[in-house]
Amino acid sequence: MSTVRIHFSTFLYSDLAIFFSLAFFNQSLYLLYQHAFKYNKFFWLYYLGLPVLIGLSAVVFTYLQSRNQTLRHPFSLKAFGLRILIIVFLSPILYWRFYQLFLIWRPLPAEWLSFIFLYRWKILPIVMILYFGLLYLVYRLILAALFIQDGATLKTALLLSWKKTMQPVRRQLLQFFVIPVSILVSPILLKLFFIALSQLLHNNISAILFLTAYLLLKNGIQLVFLFYLASIGNNSIKLIQLKFTHLSVLFSFLICCGCYSVSSYQLLDQHNDTQALAISHRGVSADNALQNSLTALKKTHAEEQPDFIEMDIQETSDHHLVVMHDENLKKLANIDAHIDELSWDELKHLTLKENGYQESIPLFSDYLKTANEIQQKLLIELKVSAKTKNTIVQQLLPLRSQLEQHQFQSMNLETAEKIKQAFPKQQVGYILPFDLLGSPRNSLDFIAIESRTASNTLIQALEQQQKNVYVWPVNSAITASAFRLYNANGLISDDLSSLNKKNTSLTNKLVSILLLN
Repeated sequence: MSTVRIHFSTFLYSDLAIFFSLAFFNQSLYLLYQHAFKYNKFFWLYYLGLPVLIGLSAVVFTYLQSRNQTLRHPFSLKAFGLRILIIVFLSPILYWRFYQLFLIWRPLPAEWLSFIFLYRWKILPIVMILYFGLLYLVYRLILAALFIQDGATLKTALLLSWKKTMQPVRRQLLQFFVIPVSILVSPILLKLFFIALSQLLHNNISAILFLTAYLLLKNGIQLVFLFYLASIGNNSIKLIQLKFTHLSVLFSFLICCGCYSVSSYQLLDQHNDTQALAISHRGVSADNALQNSLTALKKTHAEEQPDFIEMDIQETSDHHLVVMHDENLKKLANIDAHIDELSWDELKHLTLKENGYQESIPLFSDYLKTANEIQQKLLIELKVSAKTKNTIVQQLLPLRSQLEQHQFQSMNLETAEKIKQAFPKQQVGYILPFDLLGSPRNSLDFIAIESRTASNTLIQALEQQQKNVYVWPVNSAITASAFRLYNANGLISDDLSSLNKKNTSLTNKLVSILLLN
């Protein structure tokens, strides 16, 4: 590894002032965007904020990288443009929360999102591989701007940078992968550390200071990554002595902390005013029966009395509706076949096995009749395939009179909108496969979001669209408290007992805030 010699006082008086100033602008811009989106006051000029932040980051990167060299030409417009390009390529890492904010409040067209969601397991690996390759190019060419400042042409600078970053495989792996990943993963460790510390707090003032420290450190890690990038390729770092005073560091620190404390107060001021529905996932609770079975329906209703039981229906090759989650029967019936390939006569003789239970596949008409008899409301998910997406809704029409008290949802937006057209008076929702790209605009009643990628920003955006928000799966009391705090309307759980443990303590509120921010 390169030898790094740092003059501590110079770091204190220059780097810290830059660090806090950039962190202040970062958080201020984010607060501005949040407020503008939430209260419908977004002005088109606000779009310039992110390019300005990228430009400031490029200025800081120029300073950090250039101070370590003795250069004949201390500034070059061409070199600065190259650094801006580097920051643009890195911005999904450095400033992902801004991109996510825009995607949530200004979502992509519904057709685009539906296509991405439908083919996500094919699209995402390709995107990740391409972006990983782009990052490797950035790493190998990151010194080109320095050579341009030293008088080299662009072509020569790129070749020199490629040559200078040519390291043994182990060192390249360390510099390009291990160290950056360690820096970027550290926010997760930071969050876990602060969750553990939250038990020590007992009043709101200490909680605001606590959250301020967390937000400052979390967003500061992005700047640490910028500092690291500037050190790549330097065998010795000689810091330029800039005459910053103690006051500059103190001033930048205070305005930065002030900005982050405003964010902390807003987070802590969140109040729960919604009673979330308790919804059994696939009809079970704590593995009390085989999923989506009649036994599970009766048992969960008798033991837990949930507001809704979520269950799944699919269409067979001869157009019967059956209650089944998996498209393939391999896991539960040990048969490598899809539901839409088999007829009801072929399916009804199969035995499903799970967690020591075994049952046959029920017809949806039988399941619905039982639910109505015991007065249990259902959340019916339509699982569609290429073969069934044009016909499955039609199979529900003969059951219209029996479906009045129940709700529908689907992970296929086109199918969900067809259900809403067929059953306009009933609640119909769309299931987001993952929540990083926001939710497409639609005319439905609720959106079901995945708990592991959900955020308070997404919930606020959906509330502004007057959508109810269901969250799945919610299998711990802590997660349930977090989504209750942000007014989720329904919690879909595999263990309904976890929804009964309500905790209104300050510690629990802090943990909830940390989980969803």
